[in-house]
Amino acid sequence: MSSSYSAFFENTFGQPPREWQARLGDDALCRDRLLRIPTGFGKTAGVTLAWLHHRVARGDLTWPTRLVLVLPMRVLVEQTLESVKDWLARSGCADKVGVRTCSWAARTQERSTSIQRSRPCSSARRT
Repeated sequence: MSSSYSAFFENTFGQPPREWQARLGDDALCRDRLLRIPTGFGKTAGVTLAWLHHRVARGDLTWPTRLVLVLPMRVLVEQTLESVKDWLARSGCADKVGVRTCSWAARTQERSTSIQRSRPCSSARRT
């Protein structure tokens, strides 16, 4: 199945989406889902790029303003941060989305990466 989301995913990620990633991104409704996908099968890309496509690229205001990824280890935060920055640059949305990381429990080393749309796509300006 060819769709605008599949083309967006492939241009941004560098390879076509898996079937489940395409179904996730083709669905214009943002709804709760349970993803039971093995490690290494693109859960982060699937969820992040679906959000980026609908909320930022399409400007669908029914999708959440923020996407928060909670990760258990600092190395995963750093790896995810680099991937997200790359996807933002490749999608042309780097100047439209703010990316922040934070640590709220230094003793347990819990980390979070938060991706937030900072301004509308159509009127975005570099600062």
